[in-house]
Amino acid sequence: MYIDLIKNDYSELDQLEASEYIKRDKKHLEKLIQERIRNDINNIVDRWYDLDNIGVINDNERFLELLKEAESLYSFGYYIGTISLIGIACEEFCKYLINNNNISGSIETQDRRLSILKSNNILSNKIHREFNTIRKLRNSCVHFNNDFKSLDEDELKPVGQEVSRKS
Repeated sequence: MYIDLIKNDYSELDQLEASEYIKRDKKHLEKLIQERIRNDINNIVDRWYDLDNIGVINDNERFLELLKEAESLYSFGYYIGTISLIGIACEEFCKYLINNNNISGSIETQDRRLSILKSNNILSNKIHREFNTIRKLRNSCVHFNNDFKSLDEDELKPVGQEVSRKS
């Protein structure tokens, strides 16, 4: 059973009283979040050090924000979110490459984008393979396939790590 008790409903109270309760609840939630981070800080730092640097990219494109967010998710142990977001970032990066190389036509799927980028020698064989691996892992994750569903946190961590290294 799942019960969501993060926020209480104070709609039956007058606005001033409800505001005071909400302020109190937010302070309590703040303490819970700080405690969670404090209790897991060593693991958070270790996971952050597991990651490779993104490197330097001159353009400030949306896929970079997605990669930074995926790093944070990984560091806090949210591996499914990490895998999903890195998959999205790779898709955005491929769209960026297609646009910057003036490739036109209907290119709706990531599989198709990868093939076109490889055939135009924009992606090396190695990068194509790595992005294709990310695509498959992301699809398995997002569609919550049975083999993916059965993974526990210890099994998800290396998958998240693999995807982040390939991105």
